[in-house]
Amino acid sequence: KEAALESKQKGDLQQAKEYLRMAKGFDPLIEATQNGLPIDATSIPTPPQIGDDFVIVSHPECSQTDDLEKEEIFRKIEVELQNQIEMCKRNKEYFLQLGDISTSSKFEKYAIDSRKDLDVLTARWRSGHKVPNFKYETRTFSIVICNTEVGVNEVTVEVVKAVDIPGKPDIDTYVRLDFPFPNKSILSVKVFNETFKFEIDRKSRQLPRTLKRHPLKLELMSKGGLFRNDTLIGTALIKMTDFETKCTIHESFPLTEGRKAVGGRLEAKVRIREPLLAKQLEEVKEKWLVFL
Repeated sequence: KEAALESKQKGDLQQAKEYLRMAKGFDPLIEATQNGLPIDATSIPTPPQIGDDFVIVSHPECSQTDDLEKEEIFRKIEVELQNQIEMCKRNKEYFLQLGDISTSSKFEKYAIDSRKDLDVLTARWRSGHKVPNFKYETRTFSIVICNTEVGVNEVTVEVVKAVDIPGKPDIDTYVRLDFPFPNKSILSVKVFNETFKFEIDRKSRQLPRTLKRHPLKLELMSKGGLFRNDTLIGTALIKMTDFETKCTIHESFPLTEGRKAVGGRLEAKVRIREPLLAKQLEEVKEKWLVFL
């Protein structure tokens, strides 16, 4: 664009138009990099301001680098298409169960299109061809939110971190988890960002009542010394009634002693596979990869 402006000031409008056309060629490359995809550096136009200085690279070096970049592009696009297919299959089944044939069919069509693109990608990779030309479209979906990596009868708890803890900054702490179902289960968490699993029975009538009445209790403990017992700094209570309509509770919870706030917070993430009473739907805008 700078070169185009310079040419325009010199009165060379034809050259200015050519430079503008070259500048627009960067747009799809920029979009690809914003979506985490590597780009073919050979397709980038050379800026007019750059001179003729260059370094000679041997052919084997070029070939090896090109092969690595090519494989990385193929793998990233393969993962994106697979994720698109899985999301469509999940939503297709859900809306089919609701009797919403129109929406279910729409997701089925999207899944078929992405499957065709994936087949094309696989064939191109096996035959040694380049990645097909592609673009990203913005599509709006009502999608089913589901923690597919969590088991059907599991609750996972991850204590992420403690914030603004009262006392000495180098205090040695750990967390005790008290999960209320089916019976009290107490675990000691020695390391933050570690995920713990608790078994539940989704078919149990007792489960919703128990989760309504009894919160998940996180007790932040201070380790004692040789002649001192461990002491309780504060307790964070996580109400799990949100699991009726949500599958993830991720917040920062205040530490208390009884009803009194003691300062500091515990960040925790609690997840189930699907909400207990109703599916969780969210309207989202997705960047959708399609081949041209």
